[in-house]
Amino acid sequence: MGFSLKYAIAGAARRGSEIIEETRKDAFSFMDQQLNSWNEDAREEKDKHKMKTLRMTNNMKFLKDRGFSDDQIGAALYEADGGDAIVEHIKGLEGAGQTVPVADIITFAPGYEASGKTASDWLGEAVGKINAGKPIEEAVDGGLSGMFMQSRLKSFEALTGQDPSQMRAYARADYEYGEAPSGATVTLLDPYKKAQVEKTIGGTGAYSQSEFRQFESAAGFALGVNVGYDVSGNRITPQGKENLAEMAQTAGLLALQEYNRLQTPAGGGLTESQAAVKAAEFAKAQAKQLQEAAKPAGAINEEEQIIDFSNMSIQEISDATRSQASGLDPSNPDDVKKINDLLRQAMNALIKAGEAAGMTDPYAEAAKEIGMIKKSITN
Repeated sequence: MGFSLKYAIAGAARRGSEIIEETRKDAFSFMDQQLNSWNEDAREEKDKHKMKTLRMTNNMKFLKDRGFSDDQIGAALYEADGGDAIVEHIKGLEGAGQTVPVADIITFAPGYEASGKTASDWLGEAVGKINAGKPIEEAVDGGLSGMFMQSRLKSFEALTGQDPSQMRAYARADYEYGEAPSGATVTLLDPYKKAQVEKTIGGTGAYSQSEFRQFESAAGFALGVNVGYDVSGNRITPQGKENLAEMAQTAGLLALQEYNRLQTPAGGGLTESQAAVKAAEFAKAQAKQLQEAAKPAGAINEEEQIIDFSNMSIQEISDATRSQASGLDPSNPDDVKKINDLLRQAMNALIKAGEAAGMTDPYAEAAKEIGMIKKSITN
C-alpha cells in the first residue's frame, strides 16, 4: 500500500486540533481554579476590610467628638489596633467620671509641625487602598496557553463585571498605606494614677493646673530629663528617656499629695508658697528614690545587703525596715547613710512585692510606704 500525503496531512491536522483543544481546556481549567480561589478569598477579605474601615471610622468620630486634633487622630488610627485601645481607655475614664486628658494621651516630639491633613485623610491612608497592580492579562505569558487564559479573563470580567486584577489584590490583602504622623507618642495613664492626678490638680490653689507640672518638672530636673509641655499643652517625652519621664510623672504625683498635706494642720499648715518649695524638694527626692529602685537586680553587692527581704510580704518588709531603723539615729551622719541605704533596699523590695501582688502602681505604693517609714524614723 503506497504512502498517501492526503491522509497524512489530514491526520496531522486532526492531531493539531486535538493539541489546541487540550491546551484550551488546560488553560481554562487553570484560570477557572484561580478565579474561583481569588473570588472566595476576595469576598472574605472585602468583608474584613469593610468592618475594619467602619471600626476605624467610628474611632475617628469618637476622638473628634472628644476634641482630639486631626494629627492626633491620625496617630491613633495608625496604632496596630486602629485606635481601639485609646477609645476603650477614654471610655473607662469617662465611666469613672474622670476628665479626659486629650493633650497628654497623644503627644508629639518638639518641633513637630501640623501636617494640614484632615482626620478623613488620615483614615483613608491608615485603612489602606487596594493595590491592584499590573492588569492580570498583561502579566499572563504569551503563547497559545496565554492566549486562552487572557480570553478566559476577559470573558469572566464581561460576565461578572468584576476586575480580576482587583479581585486578586483583595485575595492577597495587598494594600497601599500612607505614613503615620512622625514623632507621635501614645500614653495611656492608668486609672489609678489618673484618679490621683484629678484629685490633686483640681485647681483649688493659686498654682491651679500648673501645680502638677511644676513638681513633675522638678522631678525631671533631678533625673536629667525634660518633661515639659509645648505651647499647645502636649506633653513632651524625650526619646530614649521614657522610663525616666514615667518616674518623674510618678514623683510629681506624690509631690502633689505632699503639697496638699503640708497645707493641712497635720502637715504644719504651711502657706501655698511654703508648701510648694518643700513639695518641689520632695519631688526631687522621690524621683531619685524611684531611679535607685529601678536599678537592675544585683546592683547592690551581697555584702552590702542590710536585710534579706527575700520571700517577704509587703507588711513584713515594712515591719523589718522599721525594726532595723529603730536603732539608728537620723541626727548622726554615719547613721544617715545607713538609713538611706536601708530605705533604698526596702523601696526596691516593696516594688517587687507590689508587682508580685498585682498592684496597679507598685512604684507609687512603695514610695508612699517609704514616706511613712521615714516619718516614723524622724519622729
